Amino acid sequence: MTLTLGASAEDLPREPLIADARAAQPYSRRGAVGLSFDLLPQRVVEAEAQQLPFAEGFFRLALPHAFSFEVRAGAVLLYNHLQMGAAWSLPVYRCAFFFGYRIGAWVGSARLQGYDADGFGLTHTPSVGFSFSVGGSRVSLRAELHLNFPQHIRFGSRSVVVNVAPVSGPSFGVMVETPVFRDDYVYYGITLNYATYDALSWLSFTDIPERSLYPSLVAGYEF
Repeated sequence: MTLTLGASAEDLPREPLIADARAAQPYSRRGAVGLSFDLLPQRVVEAEAQQLPFAEGFFRLALPHAFSFEVRAGAVLLYNHLQMGAAWSLPVYRCAFFFGYRIGAWVGSARLQGYDADGFGLTHTPSVGFSFSVGGSRVSLRAELHLNFPQHIRFGSRSVVVNVAPVSGPSFGVMVETPVFRDDYVYYGITLNYATYDALSWLSFTDIPERSLYPSLVAGYEF
């Protein structure tokens, strides 16, 4: 199937995929659940940043004029995040480009001996991507820039603001989406991050301003 800019709805995929850059028929949708795991550098692990798998959920709703609405959520023991945003697709022959932007927030909570601890912050993530077909699968390449705002943390009755790097850093990923049953897919891939690790370090006040290079492994099921 050849897609061109301005193609009619009948020429578009019936449903979107989570990572695929292609637009889909307006108001079609797809969800997904999966896991991701960061393989952190030793110096980050030694600074008490917890190395735990994330449970993740995704939702994508196709909109008219090659736009789509996206929701991403993740949860781990001390850190939970939610992002929402929009993307626009540009088909080029059998491939496609996309440009997206998400904004969201994270919250964390811990019950420690003698006091409670809570934290929250805001995040922004602009992204660009490219996808193409290989056999019956779609391969998607994506680059994202992760932007942070100060972390607000409360220990018992005391509240503090922790200034983290406003630009956490970029990430570059590849994801493969393969059909397995009717219209369901499995996805799997790897992301290479060059960023500060602020996500799970809020509770330990880890101060590692330098960016680290580390991979993240992802896999899940789309329905």
